[in-house]
Parts: sequence; structure tokens; C-alpha cells
Amino acid sequence: MREGPVGGGRVRRSGEPCDLADLAWRLLEGLDPPCRSAFELTQLDGYSYDEAAEIEGQPRGTIALRVYRAKRLLLEQFDAQANGKAKP
Repeated sequence: MREGPVGGGRVRRSGEPCDLADLAWRLLEGLDPPCRSAFELTQLDGYSYDEAAEIEGQPRGTIALRVYRAKRLLLEQFDAQANGKAKP
């Protein structure tokens, strides 16, 4: 699987990441493993949904649903962070 930015990135006094890449990696790491794996395979590693389904041993529809859920959660959480409405 992928790793976050090298060097750990800068952090503000509040503990919040200083840039969007740090925030994106942190949110990605917070996804449940099946959604995260499907998202990484298809969106970051470039595999098709069919290829990801074969790798994961799951039906294509399951991979598509997991990617959809991951995208929805990432967008909701990113929006909440950007607007200061993040859950503790």
C-alpha cells in the first residue's frame, strides 16, 4: 500500500496538517480497510475496477460500491475540515 508524504510534513500548533496533501493522507488512512484498499487500487494505483475485483477476490460491484463510499466519505470529511466542522 501507499505511504504518506516523506519527512512527516509540517504541523501547526493546533496539530492540524499544514497542507492539503497531509490532510488527504490523514483522511485516507481513516477509511475502513476494504474501502481504502478499493480506493487505492483504482484511484491511486491505476487498476480498473475489474482488475481490482480480481486482486481483492470480490465482485466488480463490491469494488465500485467501496470506491463510491470512500469518495463520498473523503469529500464529506475534507469539506468538514475545510469549513471547521470536523468531528473530534
